Amino acid sequence: MTEVTSKIQTKNALSQKAAIAVIVVAAGRGSRAETSLPKQYALVAGKTVLAHTIRALTIALPSCIIKVVIHPDDVALYEETRSSLGNNGDTISHTLGGATRQDSVYAGLAALADTPPDYVLVHDAARPFVSEKLISNLLTTLNTGAKAVIPALPVTDTLKRASGAIISDTVSRENLYRVQTPQAFSFTDLIAAHKNAPHQNFTDDAAIFEHSGGQVQICTGSEANFKITCPDDFTKAEAQIMMTHADVRVGSGYDVH
Repeated sequence: MTEVTSKIQTKNALSQKAAIAVIVVAAGRGSRAETSLPKQYALVAGKTVLAHTIRALTIALPSCIIKVVIHPDDVALYEETRSSLGNNGDTISHTLGGATRQDSVYAGLAALADTPPDYVLVHDAARPFVSEKLISNLLTTLNTGAKAVIPALPVTDTLKRASGAIISDTVSRENLYRVQTPQAFSFTDLIAAHKNAPHQNFTDDAAIFEHSGGQVQICTGSEANFKITCPDDFTKAEAQIMMTHADVRVGSGYDVH
């Protein structure tokens, strides 16, 4: 699919005047990233990871509502990031998250409930490369009647099960997928699923939706839409940003102040 086709499909998906909100989950501590700050506030190419993520979302969905769910200790870091977005930051608001990802997403949903959107997308703050094409895939699937759709890529690596350091067997990769965000839902259905979910620290919202008995569809994800998790991912992210923004001129590395 060409970039032009992707933009047309996104516009067509929005032509039904559906109200769309995005919850950006940014309350985690990201200890595996080994940064002194939570990884969403570490700098990549001169801006925080969260700033890159929000910028990508506003490009893909310029008219959407963005609700950032943050840790109570990170208010000043969040406000600094929001200010760095210029006028785009004026349309973004935040709410405080909870002890788990499940708690934080529910806090975001509750903060939107007074003026509920038709659709809600739940996105990781540490995935700064969401594209218009991926958003188009999600919205197109929702507009065909799906209540939940998530981006996924088929597993291509050989999978092993091990006990300690000893391989016990090889796991078939048939029908296995790597799941990404944003995950997209009917707002009414997702908040109902959250209200009725036991607190089992679900790691994504598709699992909560499945637990409620809902059917989740998949659409094609993107290899570029990776999640910054480990130290090496910052180098990968900076290289990807440099390739897509040729005018950026900064030193390498990430912020650890």
